[in-house]
Amino acid sequence: MPRDRIVVRGAREHNLKNITPMPLAVDLDGDGVEEVVVPQNQLPGRLAVIYKGPAGYRFQTVNSGFEGTVTALGAIPGDGAGSMPTLVIAVVRSQNFFNTIAETQIIVTTGE
Repeated sequence: MPRDRIVVRGAREHNLKNITPMPLAVDLDGDGVEEVVVPQNQLPGRLAVIYKGPAGYRFQTVNSGFEGTVTALGAIPGDGAGSMPTLVIAVVRSQNFFNTIAETQIIVTTGE
């Protein structure tokens, strides 16, 4: 019998600060060079972008404005060369102080 799922019994043991989504490599500006987008879940909505500049690799922190923990990142490539991708981001927003009640929002951005 394959184990496709794990059943957890008891109280809530999931801490959203321990969720670390995979970094996303995507061409954000359409120049043909992929940038790496990494969620920084120490502060809500904070993303890091690593890109190649004229003096080597650069690291920039971006405040995305999302009010919650980024749990997943995805991208759909644009239609052609030089076009912006569509980003898909899953954000979990806690509704109380103890983080026992939360809701997930799926946010889709466009390059236009």
